[in-house]
Amino acid sequence: MLFRAIFFIAAVALLAPHEPNSGFGSRASADMAAACNDGACTVDPAMLEGMKEQVLAKLQRVKADIAQAQRERGG
Repeated sequence: MLFRAIFFIAAVALLAPHEPNSGFGSRASADMAAACNDGACTVDPAMLEGMKEQVLAKLQRVKADIAQAQRERGG
């Protein structure tokens, strides 16, 4: 049982990814933060409102389709 535990611990240690930098403090994350500070990550509220209206319209169509299908089934 002890050998089984040692085997699995070694297998996990061997198969675990070994990256020298996990992204904490990397150059890429610093570049991304700088880009967001420049306004590249901002979202236009009008775009979000338009998306919201589209999604709600689709949901209303689905709800109407479900209601129609229930009426056709007689339920």
